Amino acid sequence: MSSDDRNDFHLFIQENGTWIITFLGICGACCSGLTIYFLKSRCSHIKLCWGAIDCIREPLPADMVQIEVPRNTIPLNNIEIIRNS
Repeated sequence: MSSDDRNDFHLFIQENGTWIITFLGICGACCSGLTIYFLKSRCSHIKLCWGAIDCIREPLPADMVQIEVPRNTIPLNNIEIIRNS
């Protein structure tokens, strides 16, 4: 690797670093969104990218999943959510 190639690479990173970081952040957000979708999905067969990513799974039955919502006041940044009992 010559010094001209090294300087060209550093110049490219210096000029386009913000764009590269933004692009990587968007890609990471898309991947995490897909992961959350997979975790919350009730589907048993998930196929992405025309079959490049294929997942067959057995989700938990709906009666085995329990979600509990507390009945007390929950403060959220100066906003209080009050649930009627």
